Amino acid sequence: MTGFMTKHLLTVLTTIAVLMIGGVSVFAQDGDDMNVEALTEEFWTFLQDSNYEYNWAYEPGVTQGFYEGQEPHGLRLKSFANPIAVNAAGSGLDTFPLGSFLVKENYTPELELASYTIMVKMQEGYAPDSNNWFWAKYQPDGTVDASGQVSGCIGCHGQAEDNDYVFNASLSSGN
Repeated sequence: MTGFMTKHLLTVLTTIAVLMIGGVSVFAQDGDDMNVEALTEEFWTFLQDSNYEYNWAYEPGVTQGFYEGQEPHGLRLKSFANPIAVNAAGSGLDTFPLGSFLVKENYTPELELASYTIMVKMQEGYAPDSNNWFWAKYQPDGTVDASGQVSGCIGCHGQAEDNDYVFNASLSSGN
């Protein structure tokens, strides 16, 4: 096993262990068998407990700190990625690995936090029509606006289907 593969495998296993210890399961029978409400709550708790803004990297492909955004997210954004997603960027993989977690902080033009949006890569079979991504949008207080297989998220991110529904962090080893 190459050094990259070993490092990647260890990162995947570590993140999955952290998600499981935190009570978050990225494993499911399929999208219809999941309790989306419970999973949405678990991801919110994990997000708050992870200190992602200090422990994760900015999402590859975006400016560190604030960058210009657009609706439906907001005009100013910050995007973060867990180690699994960061290690996949530029790897040449076809899809982001199980446990990849992307967080976007959505701000008003006055730089007030408006919402959080997340993407979490779930097990094979969760949502085959969208490469097994789970989406959620939370208000700053944790109120859920949408979660699960959100049609608006899938429709928009479908424009980046060739990069596993991710706009910024490119899987291509050429970038």
